[in-house]
Amino acid sequence: RLDKAVSGLTILTNKPGSAIQENSDFADVEVEYHVKVNKIVGRGDTTKVNKGLKSIDERNGKETKSKILRKNKRNSWLQVTIKYGTPTDIRKVLKEAGLEVLRFHRYRIGDYTTDMLAPGCWMQANGFTLAQLRAEDPSQAAFFYREELLPEKEEDTDAESKKEKEPAEEAEAEA
Repeated sequence: RLDKAVSGLTILTNKPGSAIQENSDFADVEVEYHVKVNKIVGRGDTTKVNKGLKSIDERNGKETKSKILRKNKRNSWLQVTIKYGTPTDIRKVLKEAGLEVLRFHRYRIGDYTTDMLAPGCWMQANGFTLAQLRAEDPSQAAFFYREELLPEKEEDTDAESKKEKEPAEEAEAEA
């Protein structure tokens, strides 16, 4: 789902079932956000945020965490990693911890980061990419990946090259 107030990586799909987050093929993918907040954050703040993140969904385990990326005189950047939850959920948790969100950037989805693409660029994902995103074995990927995952058969390649050779051979025979 697109959120106007979140910058960074976005996955777009034309598969209707993916619109509902719980049914999405990407529901189990770890997402990392970089969040700029209005004050200097201490350990106590990150402890409150971590507890809040785990309370969003009981499936959020130890991979769900927040840590301080950097601080300056007036604000801090937090790294928030979560599997189950939305940016709105994270904003609520931060507000409950006494932190106001100034910027919200989706830095990583699975193994893909914003460092991999220039701003405004996009890439088309294939079956291997999607299986890798979900950290699964591509040979065990869901049915809609399978077509893309199957390597081209050598027979098909040979059949295509025979078709290409036949007209050339016929032209030679006529000459």
